[in-house]
Amino acid sequence: MKKIALISDQLTFLGGIRTSILSLCYVLQKAGYNIQLGQNLEDVHEPDIIWTHSPSNLALVLQLKAWHEQHPHCPLIYQVHDYREVCLTGRKSCGKELAPCWREMGLECFAIHYGQGCGPALNPVKLAERYKLIKEQIKLMKSSTRVVVFSDYVRDQLGINGIATEKIFKTLPYFTPPEMSEVNNYRPSCGTSVLWYGRFAQEKGPFQFINLLHHLKESKVPLDKAFMIGEGPLEKALHLLAHECDLDDILTFINWSQPQNLWKYIRESSFVHFSSLWPEPFGLLGIESMALGVPVIGRPVGGSLEWLRNEFGHIAVNSDDLGHIFDAAATLLSERSSSSTRANKLKCSFQEHFSVPKQIESIYRILNGL
Repeated sequence: MKKIALISDQLTFLGGIRTSILSLCYVLQKAGYNIQLGQNLEDVHEPDIIWTHSPSNLALVLQLKAWHEQHPHCPLIYQVHDYREVCLTGRKSCGKELAPCWREMGLECFAIHYGQGCGPALNPVKLAERYKLIKEQIKLMKSSTRVVVFSDYVRDQLGINGIATEKIFKTLPYFTPPEMSEVNNYRPSCGTSVLWYGRFAQEKGPFQFINLLHHLKESKVPLDKAFMIGEGPLEKALHLLAHECDLDDILTFINWSQPQNLWKYIRESSFVHFSSLWPEPFGLLGIESMALGVPVIGRPVGGSLEWLRNEFGHIAVNSDDLGHIFDAAATLLSERSSSSTRANKLKCSFQEHFSVPKQIESIYRILNGL
């Protein structure tokens, strides 16, 4: 049994990367590999393969680079989680509209950052540190045996930054919480609750959800309750807007939950609103909701094109216009008689395209020949 050392300096931070790493461990073990988990190379012993997941510390990147040069016969796989390896701000979008950015990361990004406001303003020292880190990350990707991404969109972003196309492998997002063993026993909720979850930040579009709730309430569309799960810099502003929109009786804010709590809210929702304004690298909430038979309403852009599809059972709204989103939401809140059919379609789509057996197949494709 081959030993794979899974290396990341982000194991102790809550969030999507840590969730992905722990789920990757599960999938690799299911695929028959012996896993060593560590925050650096000192934590592992004589691995057959090194698999690093979004290393964000310059010292670790340089350590991995030096190790690979000294051990050229041991494959090095570089897993890319989002855009932080190819963008100073990590958002890969520009302007107030957060339009997708297709520029190669370089010195001109400094002028663009301050001139067009592509992301939260960083001081020159931090930008210089980020620039140095990204340049070393790109060097490490170029020298790696394989580079792994979750979506065609991220693959294309790496391509414009000089990563050879034949080296880039697309895999499925690793999504294997224990609760999914119960997914076939899920039954759709009989209530009318809706859900938004994520970081309370501009690029996630949380204000759009509150405006949608206000429109639904004013139009007397049946809606018992709504939940916003998350945390972030816009939290106070969101509370204020919700109060101004007279939503105190239906909207509840909840601090970011661990998965075992999150699934409860997804299961009980008529739909989840995906309001991201920026091009998400993937958007894990899509398959989390799909696995539980709950549809997502949103605008497909960036990596969400992989799953935000009508044929899967979601509702793709190709516009940020609130009227289009309202129509989709009102439809889902009113279609109680057909909700079971849609839920079954979503769960079948998950099993066919994103389930653990499909993830294992993608793992074998990546590791084939190594």
